[in-house]
Amino acid sequence: MAFGSGSGERRRIRSCLGGFTLVELLVCLAIMGMLAGIAAAPAFGKQRARQLLSATVMNLSNDLRAARFSAMEEGRCYCVEVFAGNYTITAEAPVRWELIKRVDWPSGIRRSGTLYVKLYFPATGLFHELDNNSIYLKDSYGRISGVVISSGGRIRIGQP
Repeated sequence: MAFGSGSGERRRIRSCLGGFTLVELLVCLAIMGMLAGIAAAPAFGKQRARQLLSATVMNLSNDLRAARFSAMEEGRCYCVEVFAGNYTITAEAPVRWELIKRVDWPSGIRRSGTLYVKLYFPATGLFHELDNNSIYLKDSYGRISGVVISSGGRIRIGQP
């Protein structure tokens, strides 16, 4: 009889402590981790869109600078045409314009403002100022960034 009463006491003591088992704690932590991942997903999407916009604007800025310096170095006119879905860089050749580069906008990035811009970089490197000497892009969350070109040919990144 002493054996049976001892095991009953253990059960009573164990139920009085009211602790959780390791498995219960691990399941609880897994559920909390999944909920935190679901809650943080929109923030990661915004951050990714922001980084994609910054990288696209930086690439456009670098390509504009490269076109300007190539025009001065090679002594021929370069033209950058910016469309709604891409931009192209062409160089003046003896017979016709030679396509140097064509870049499509990444998914989620689109032009903001004027849908067509044509920029000329002559052999002097000085920018021929036209009506619109800025190119702005917008990400899927509405954040806008772009490239602004001064009349002297200075290319910088800026917001409208």
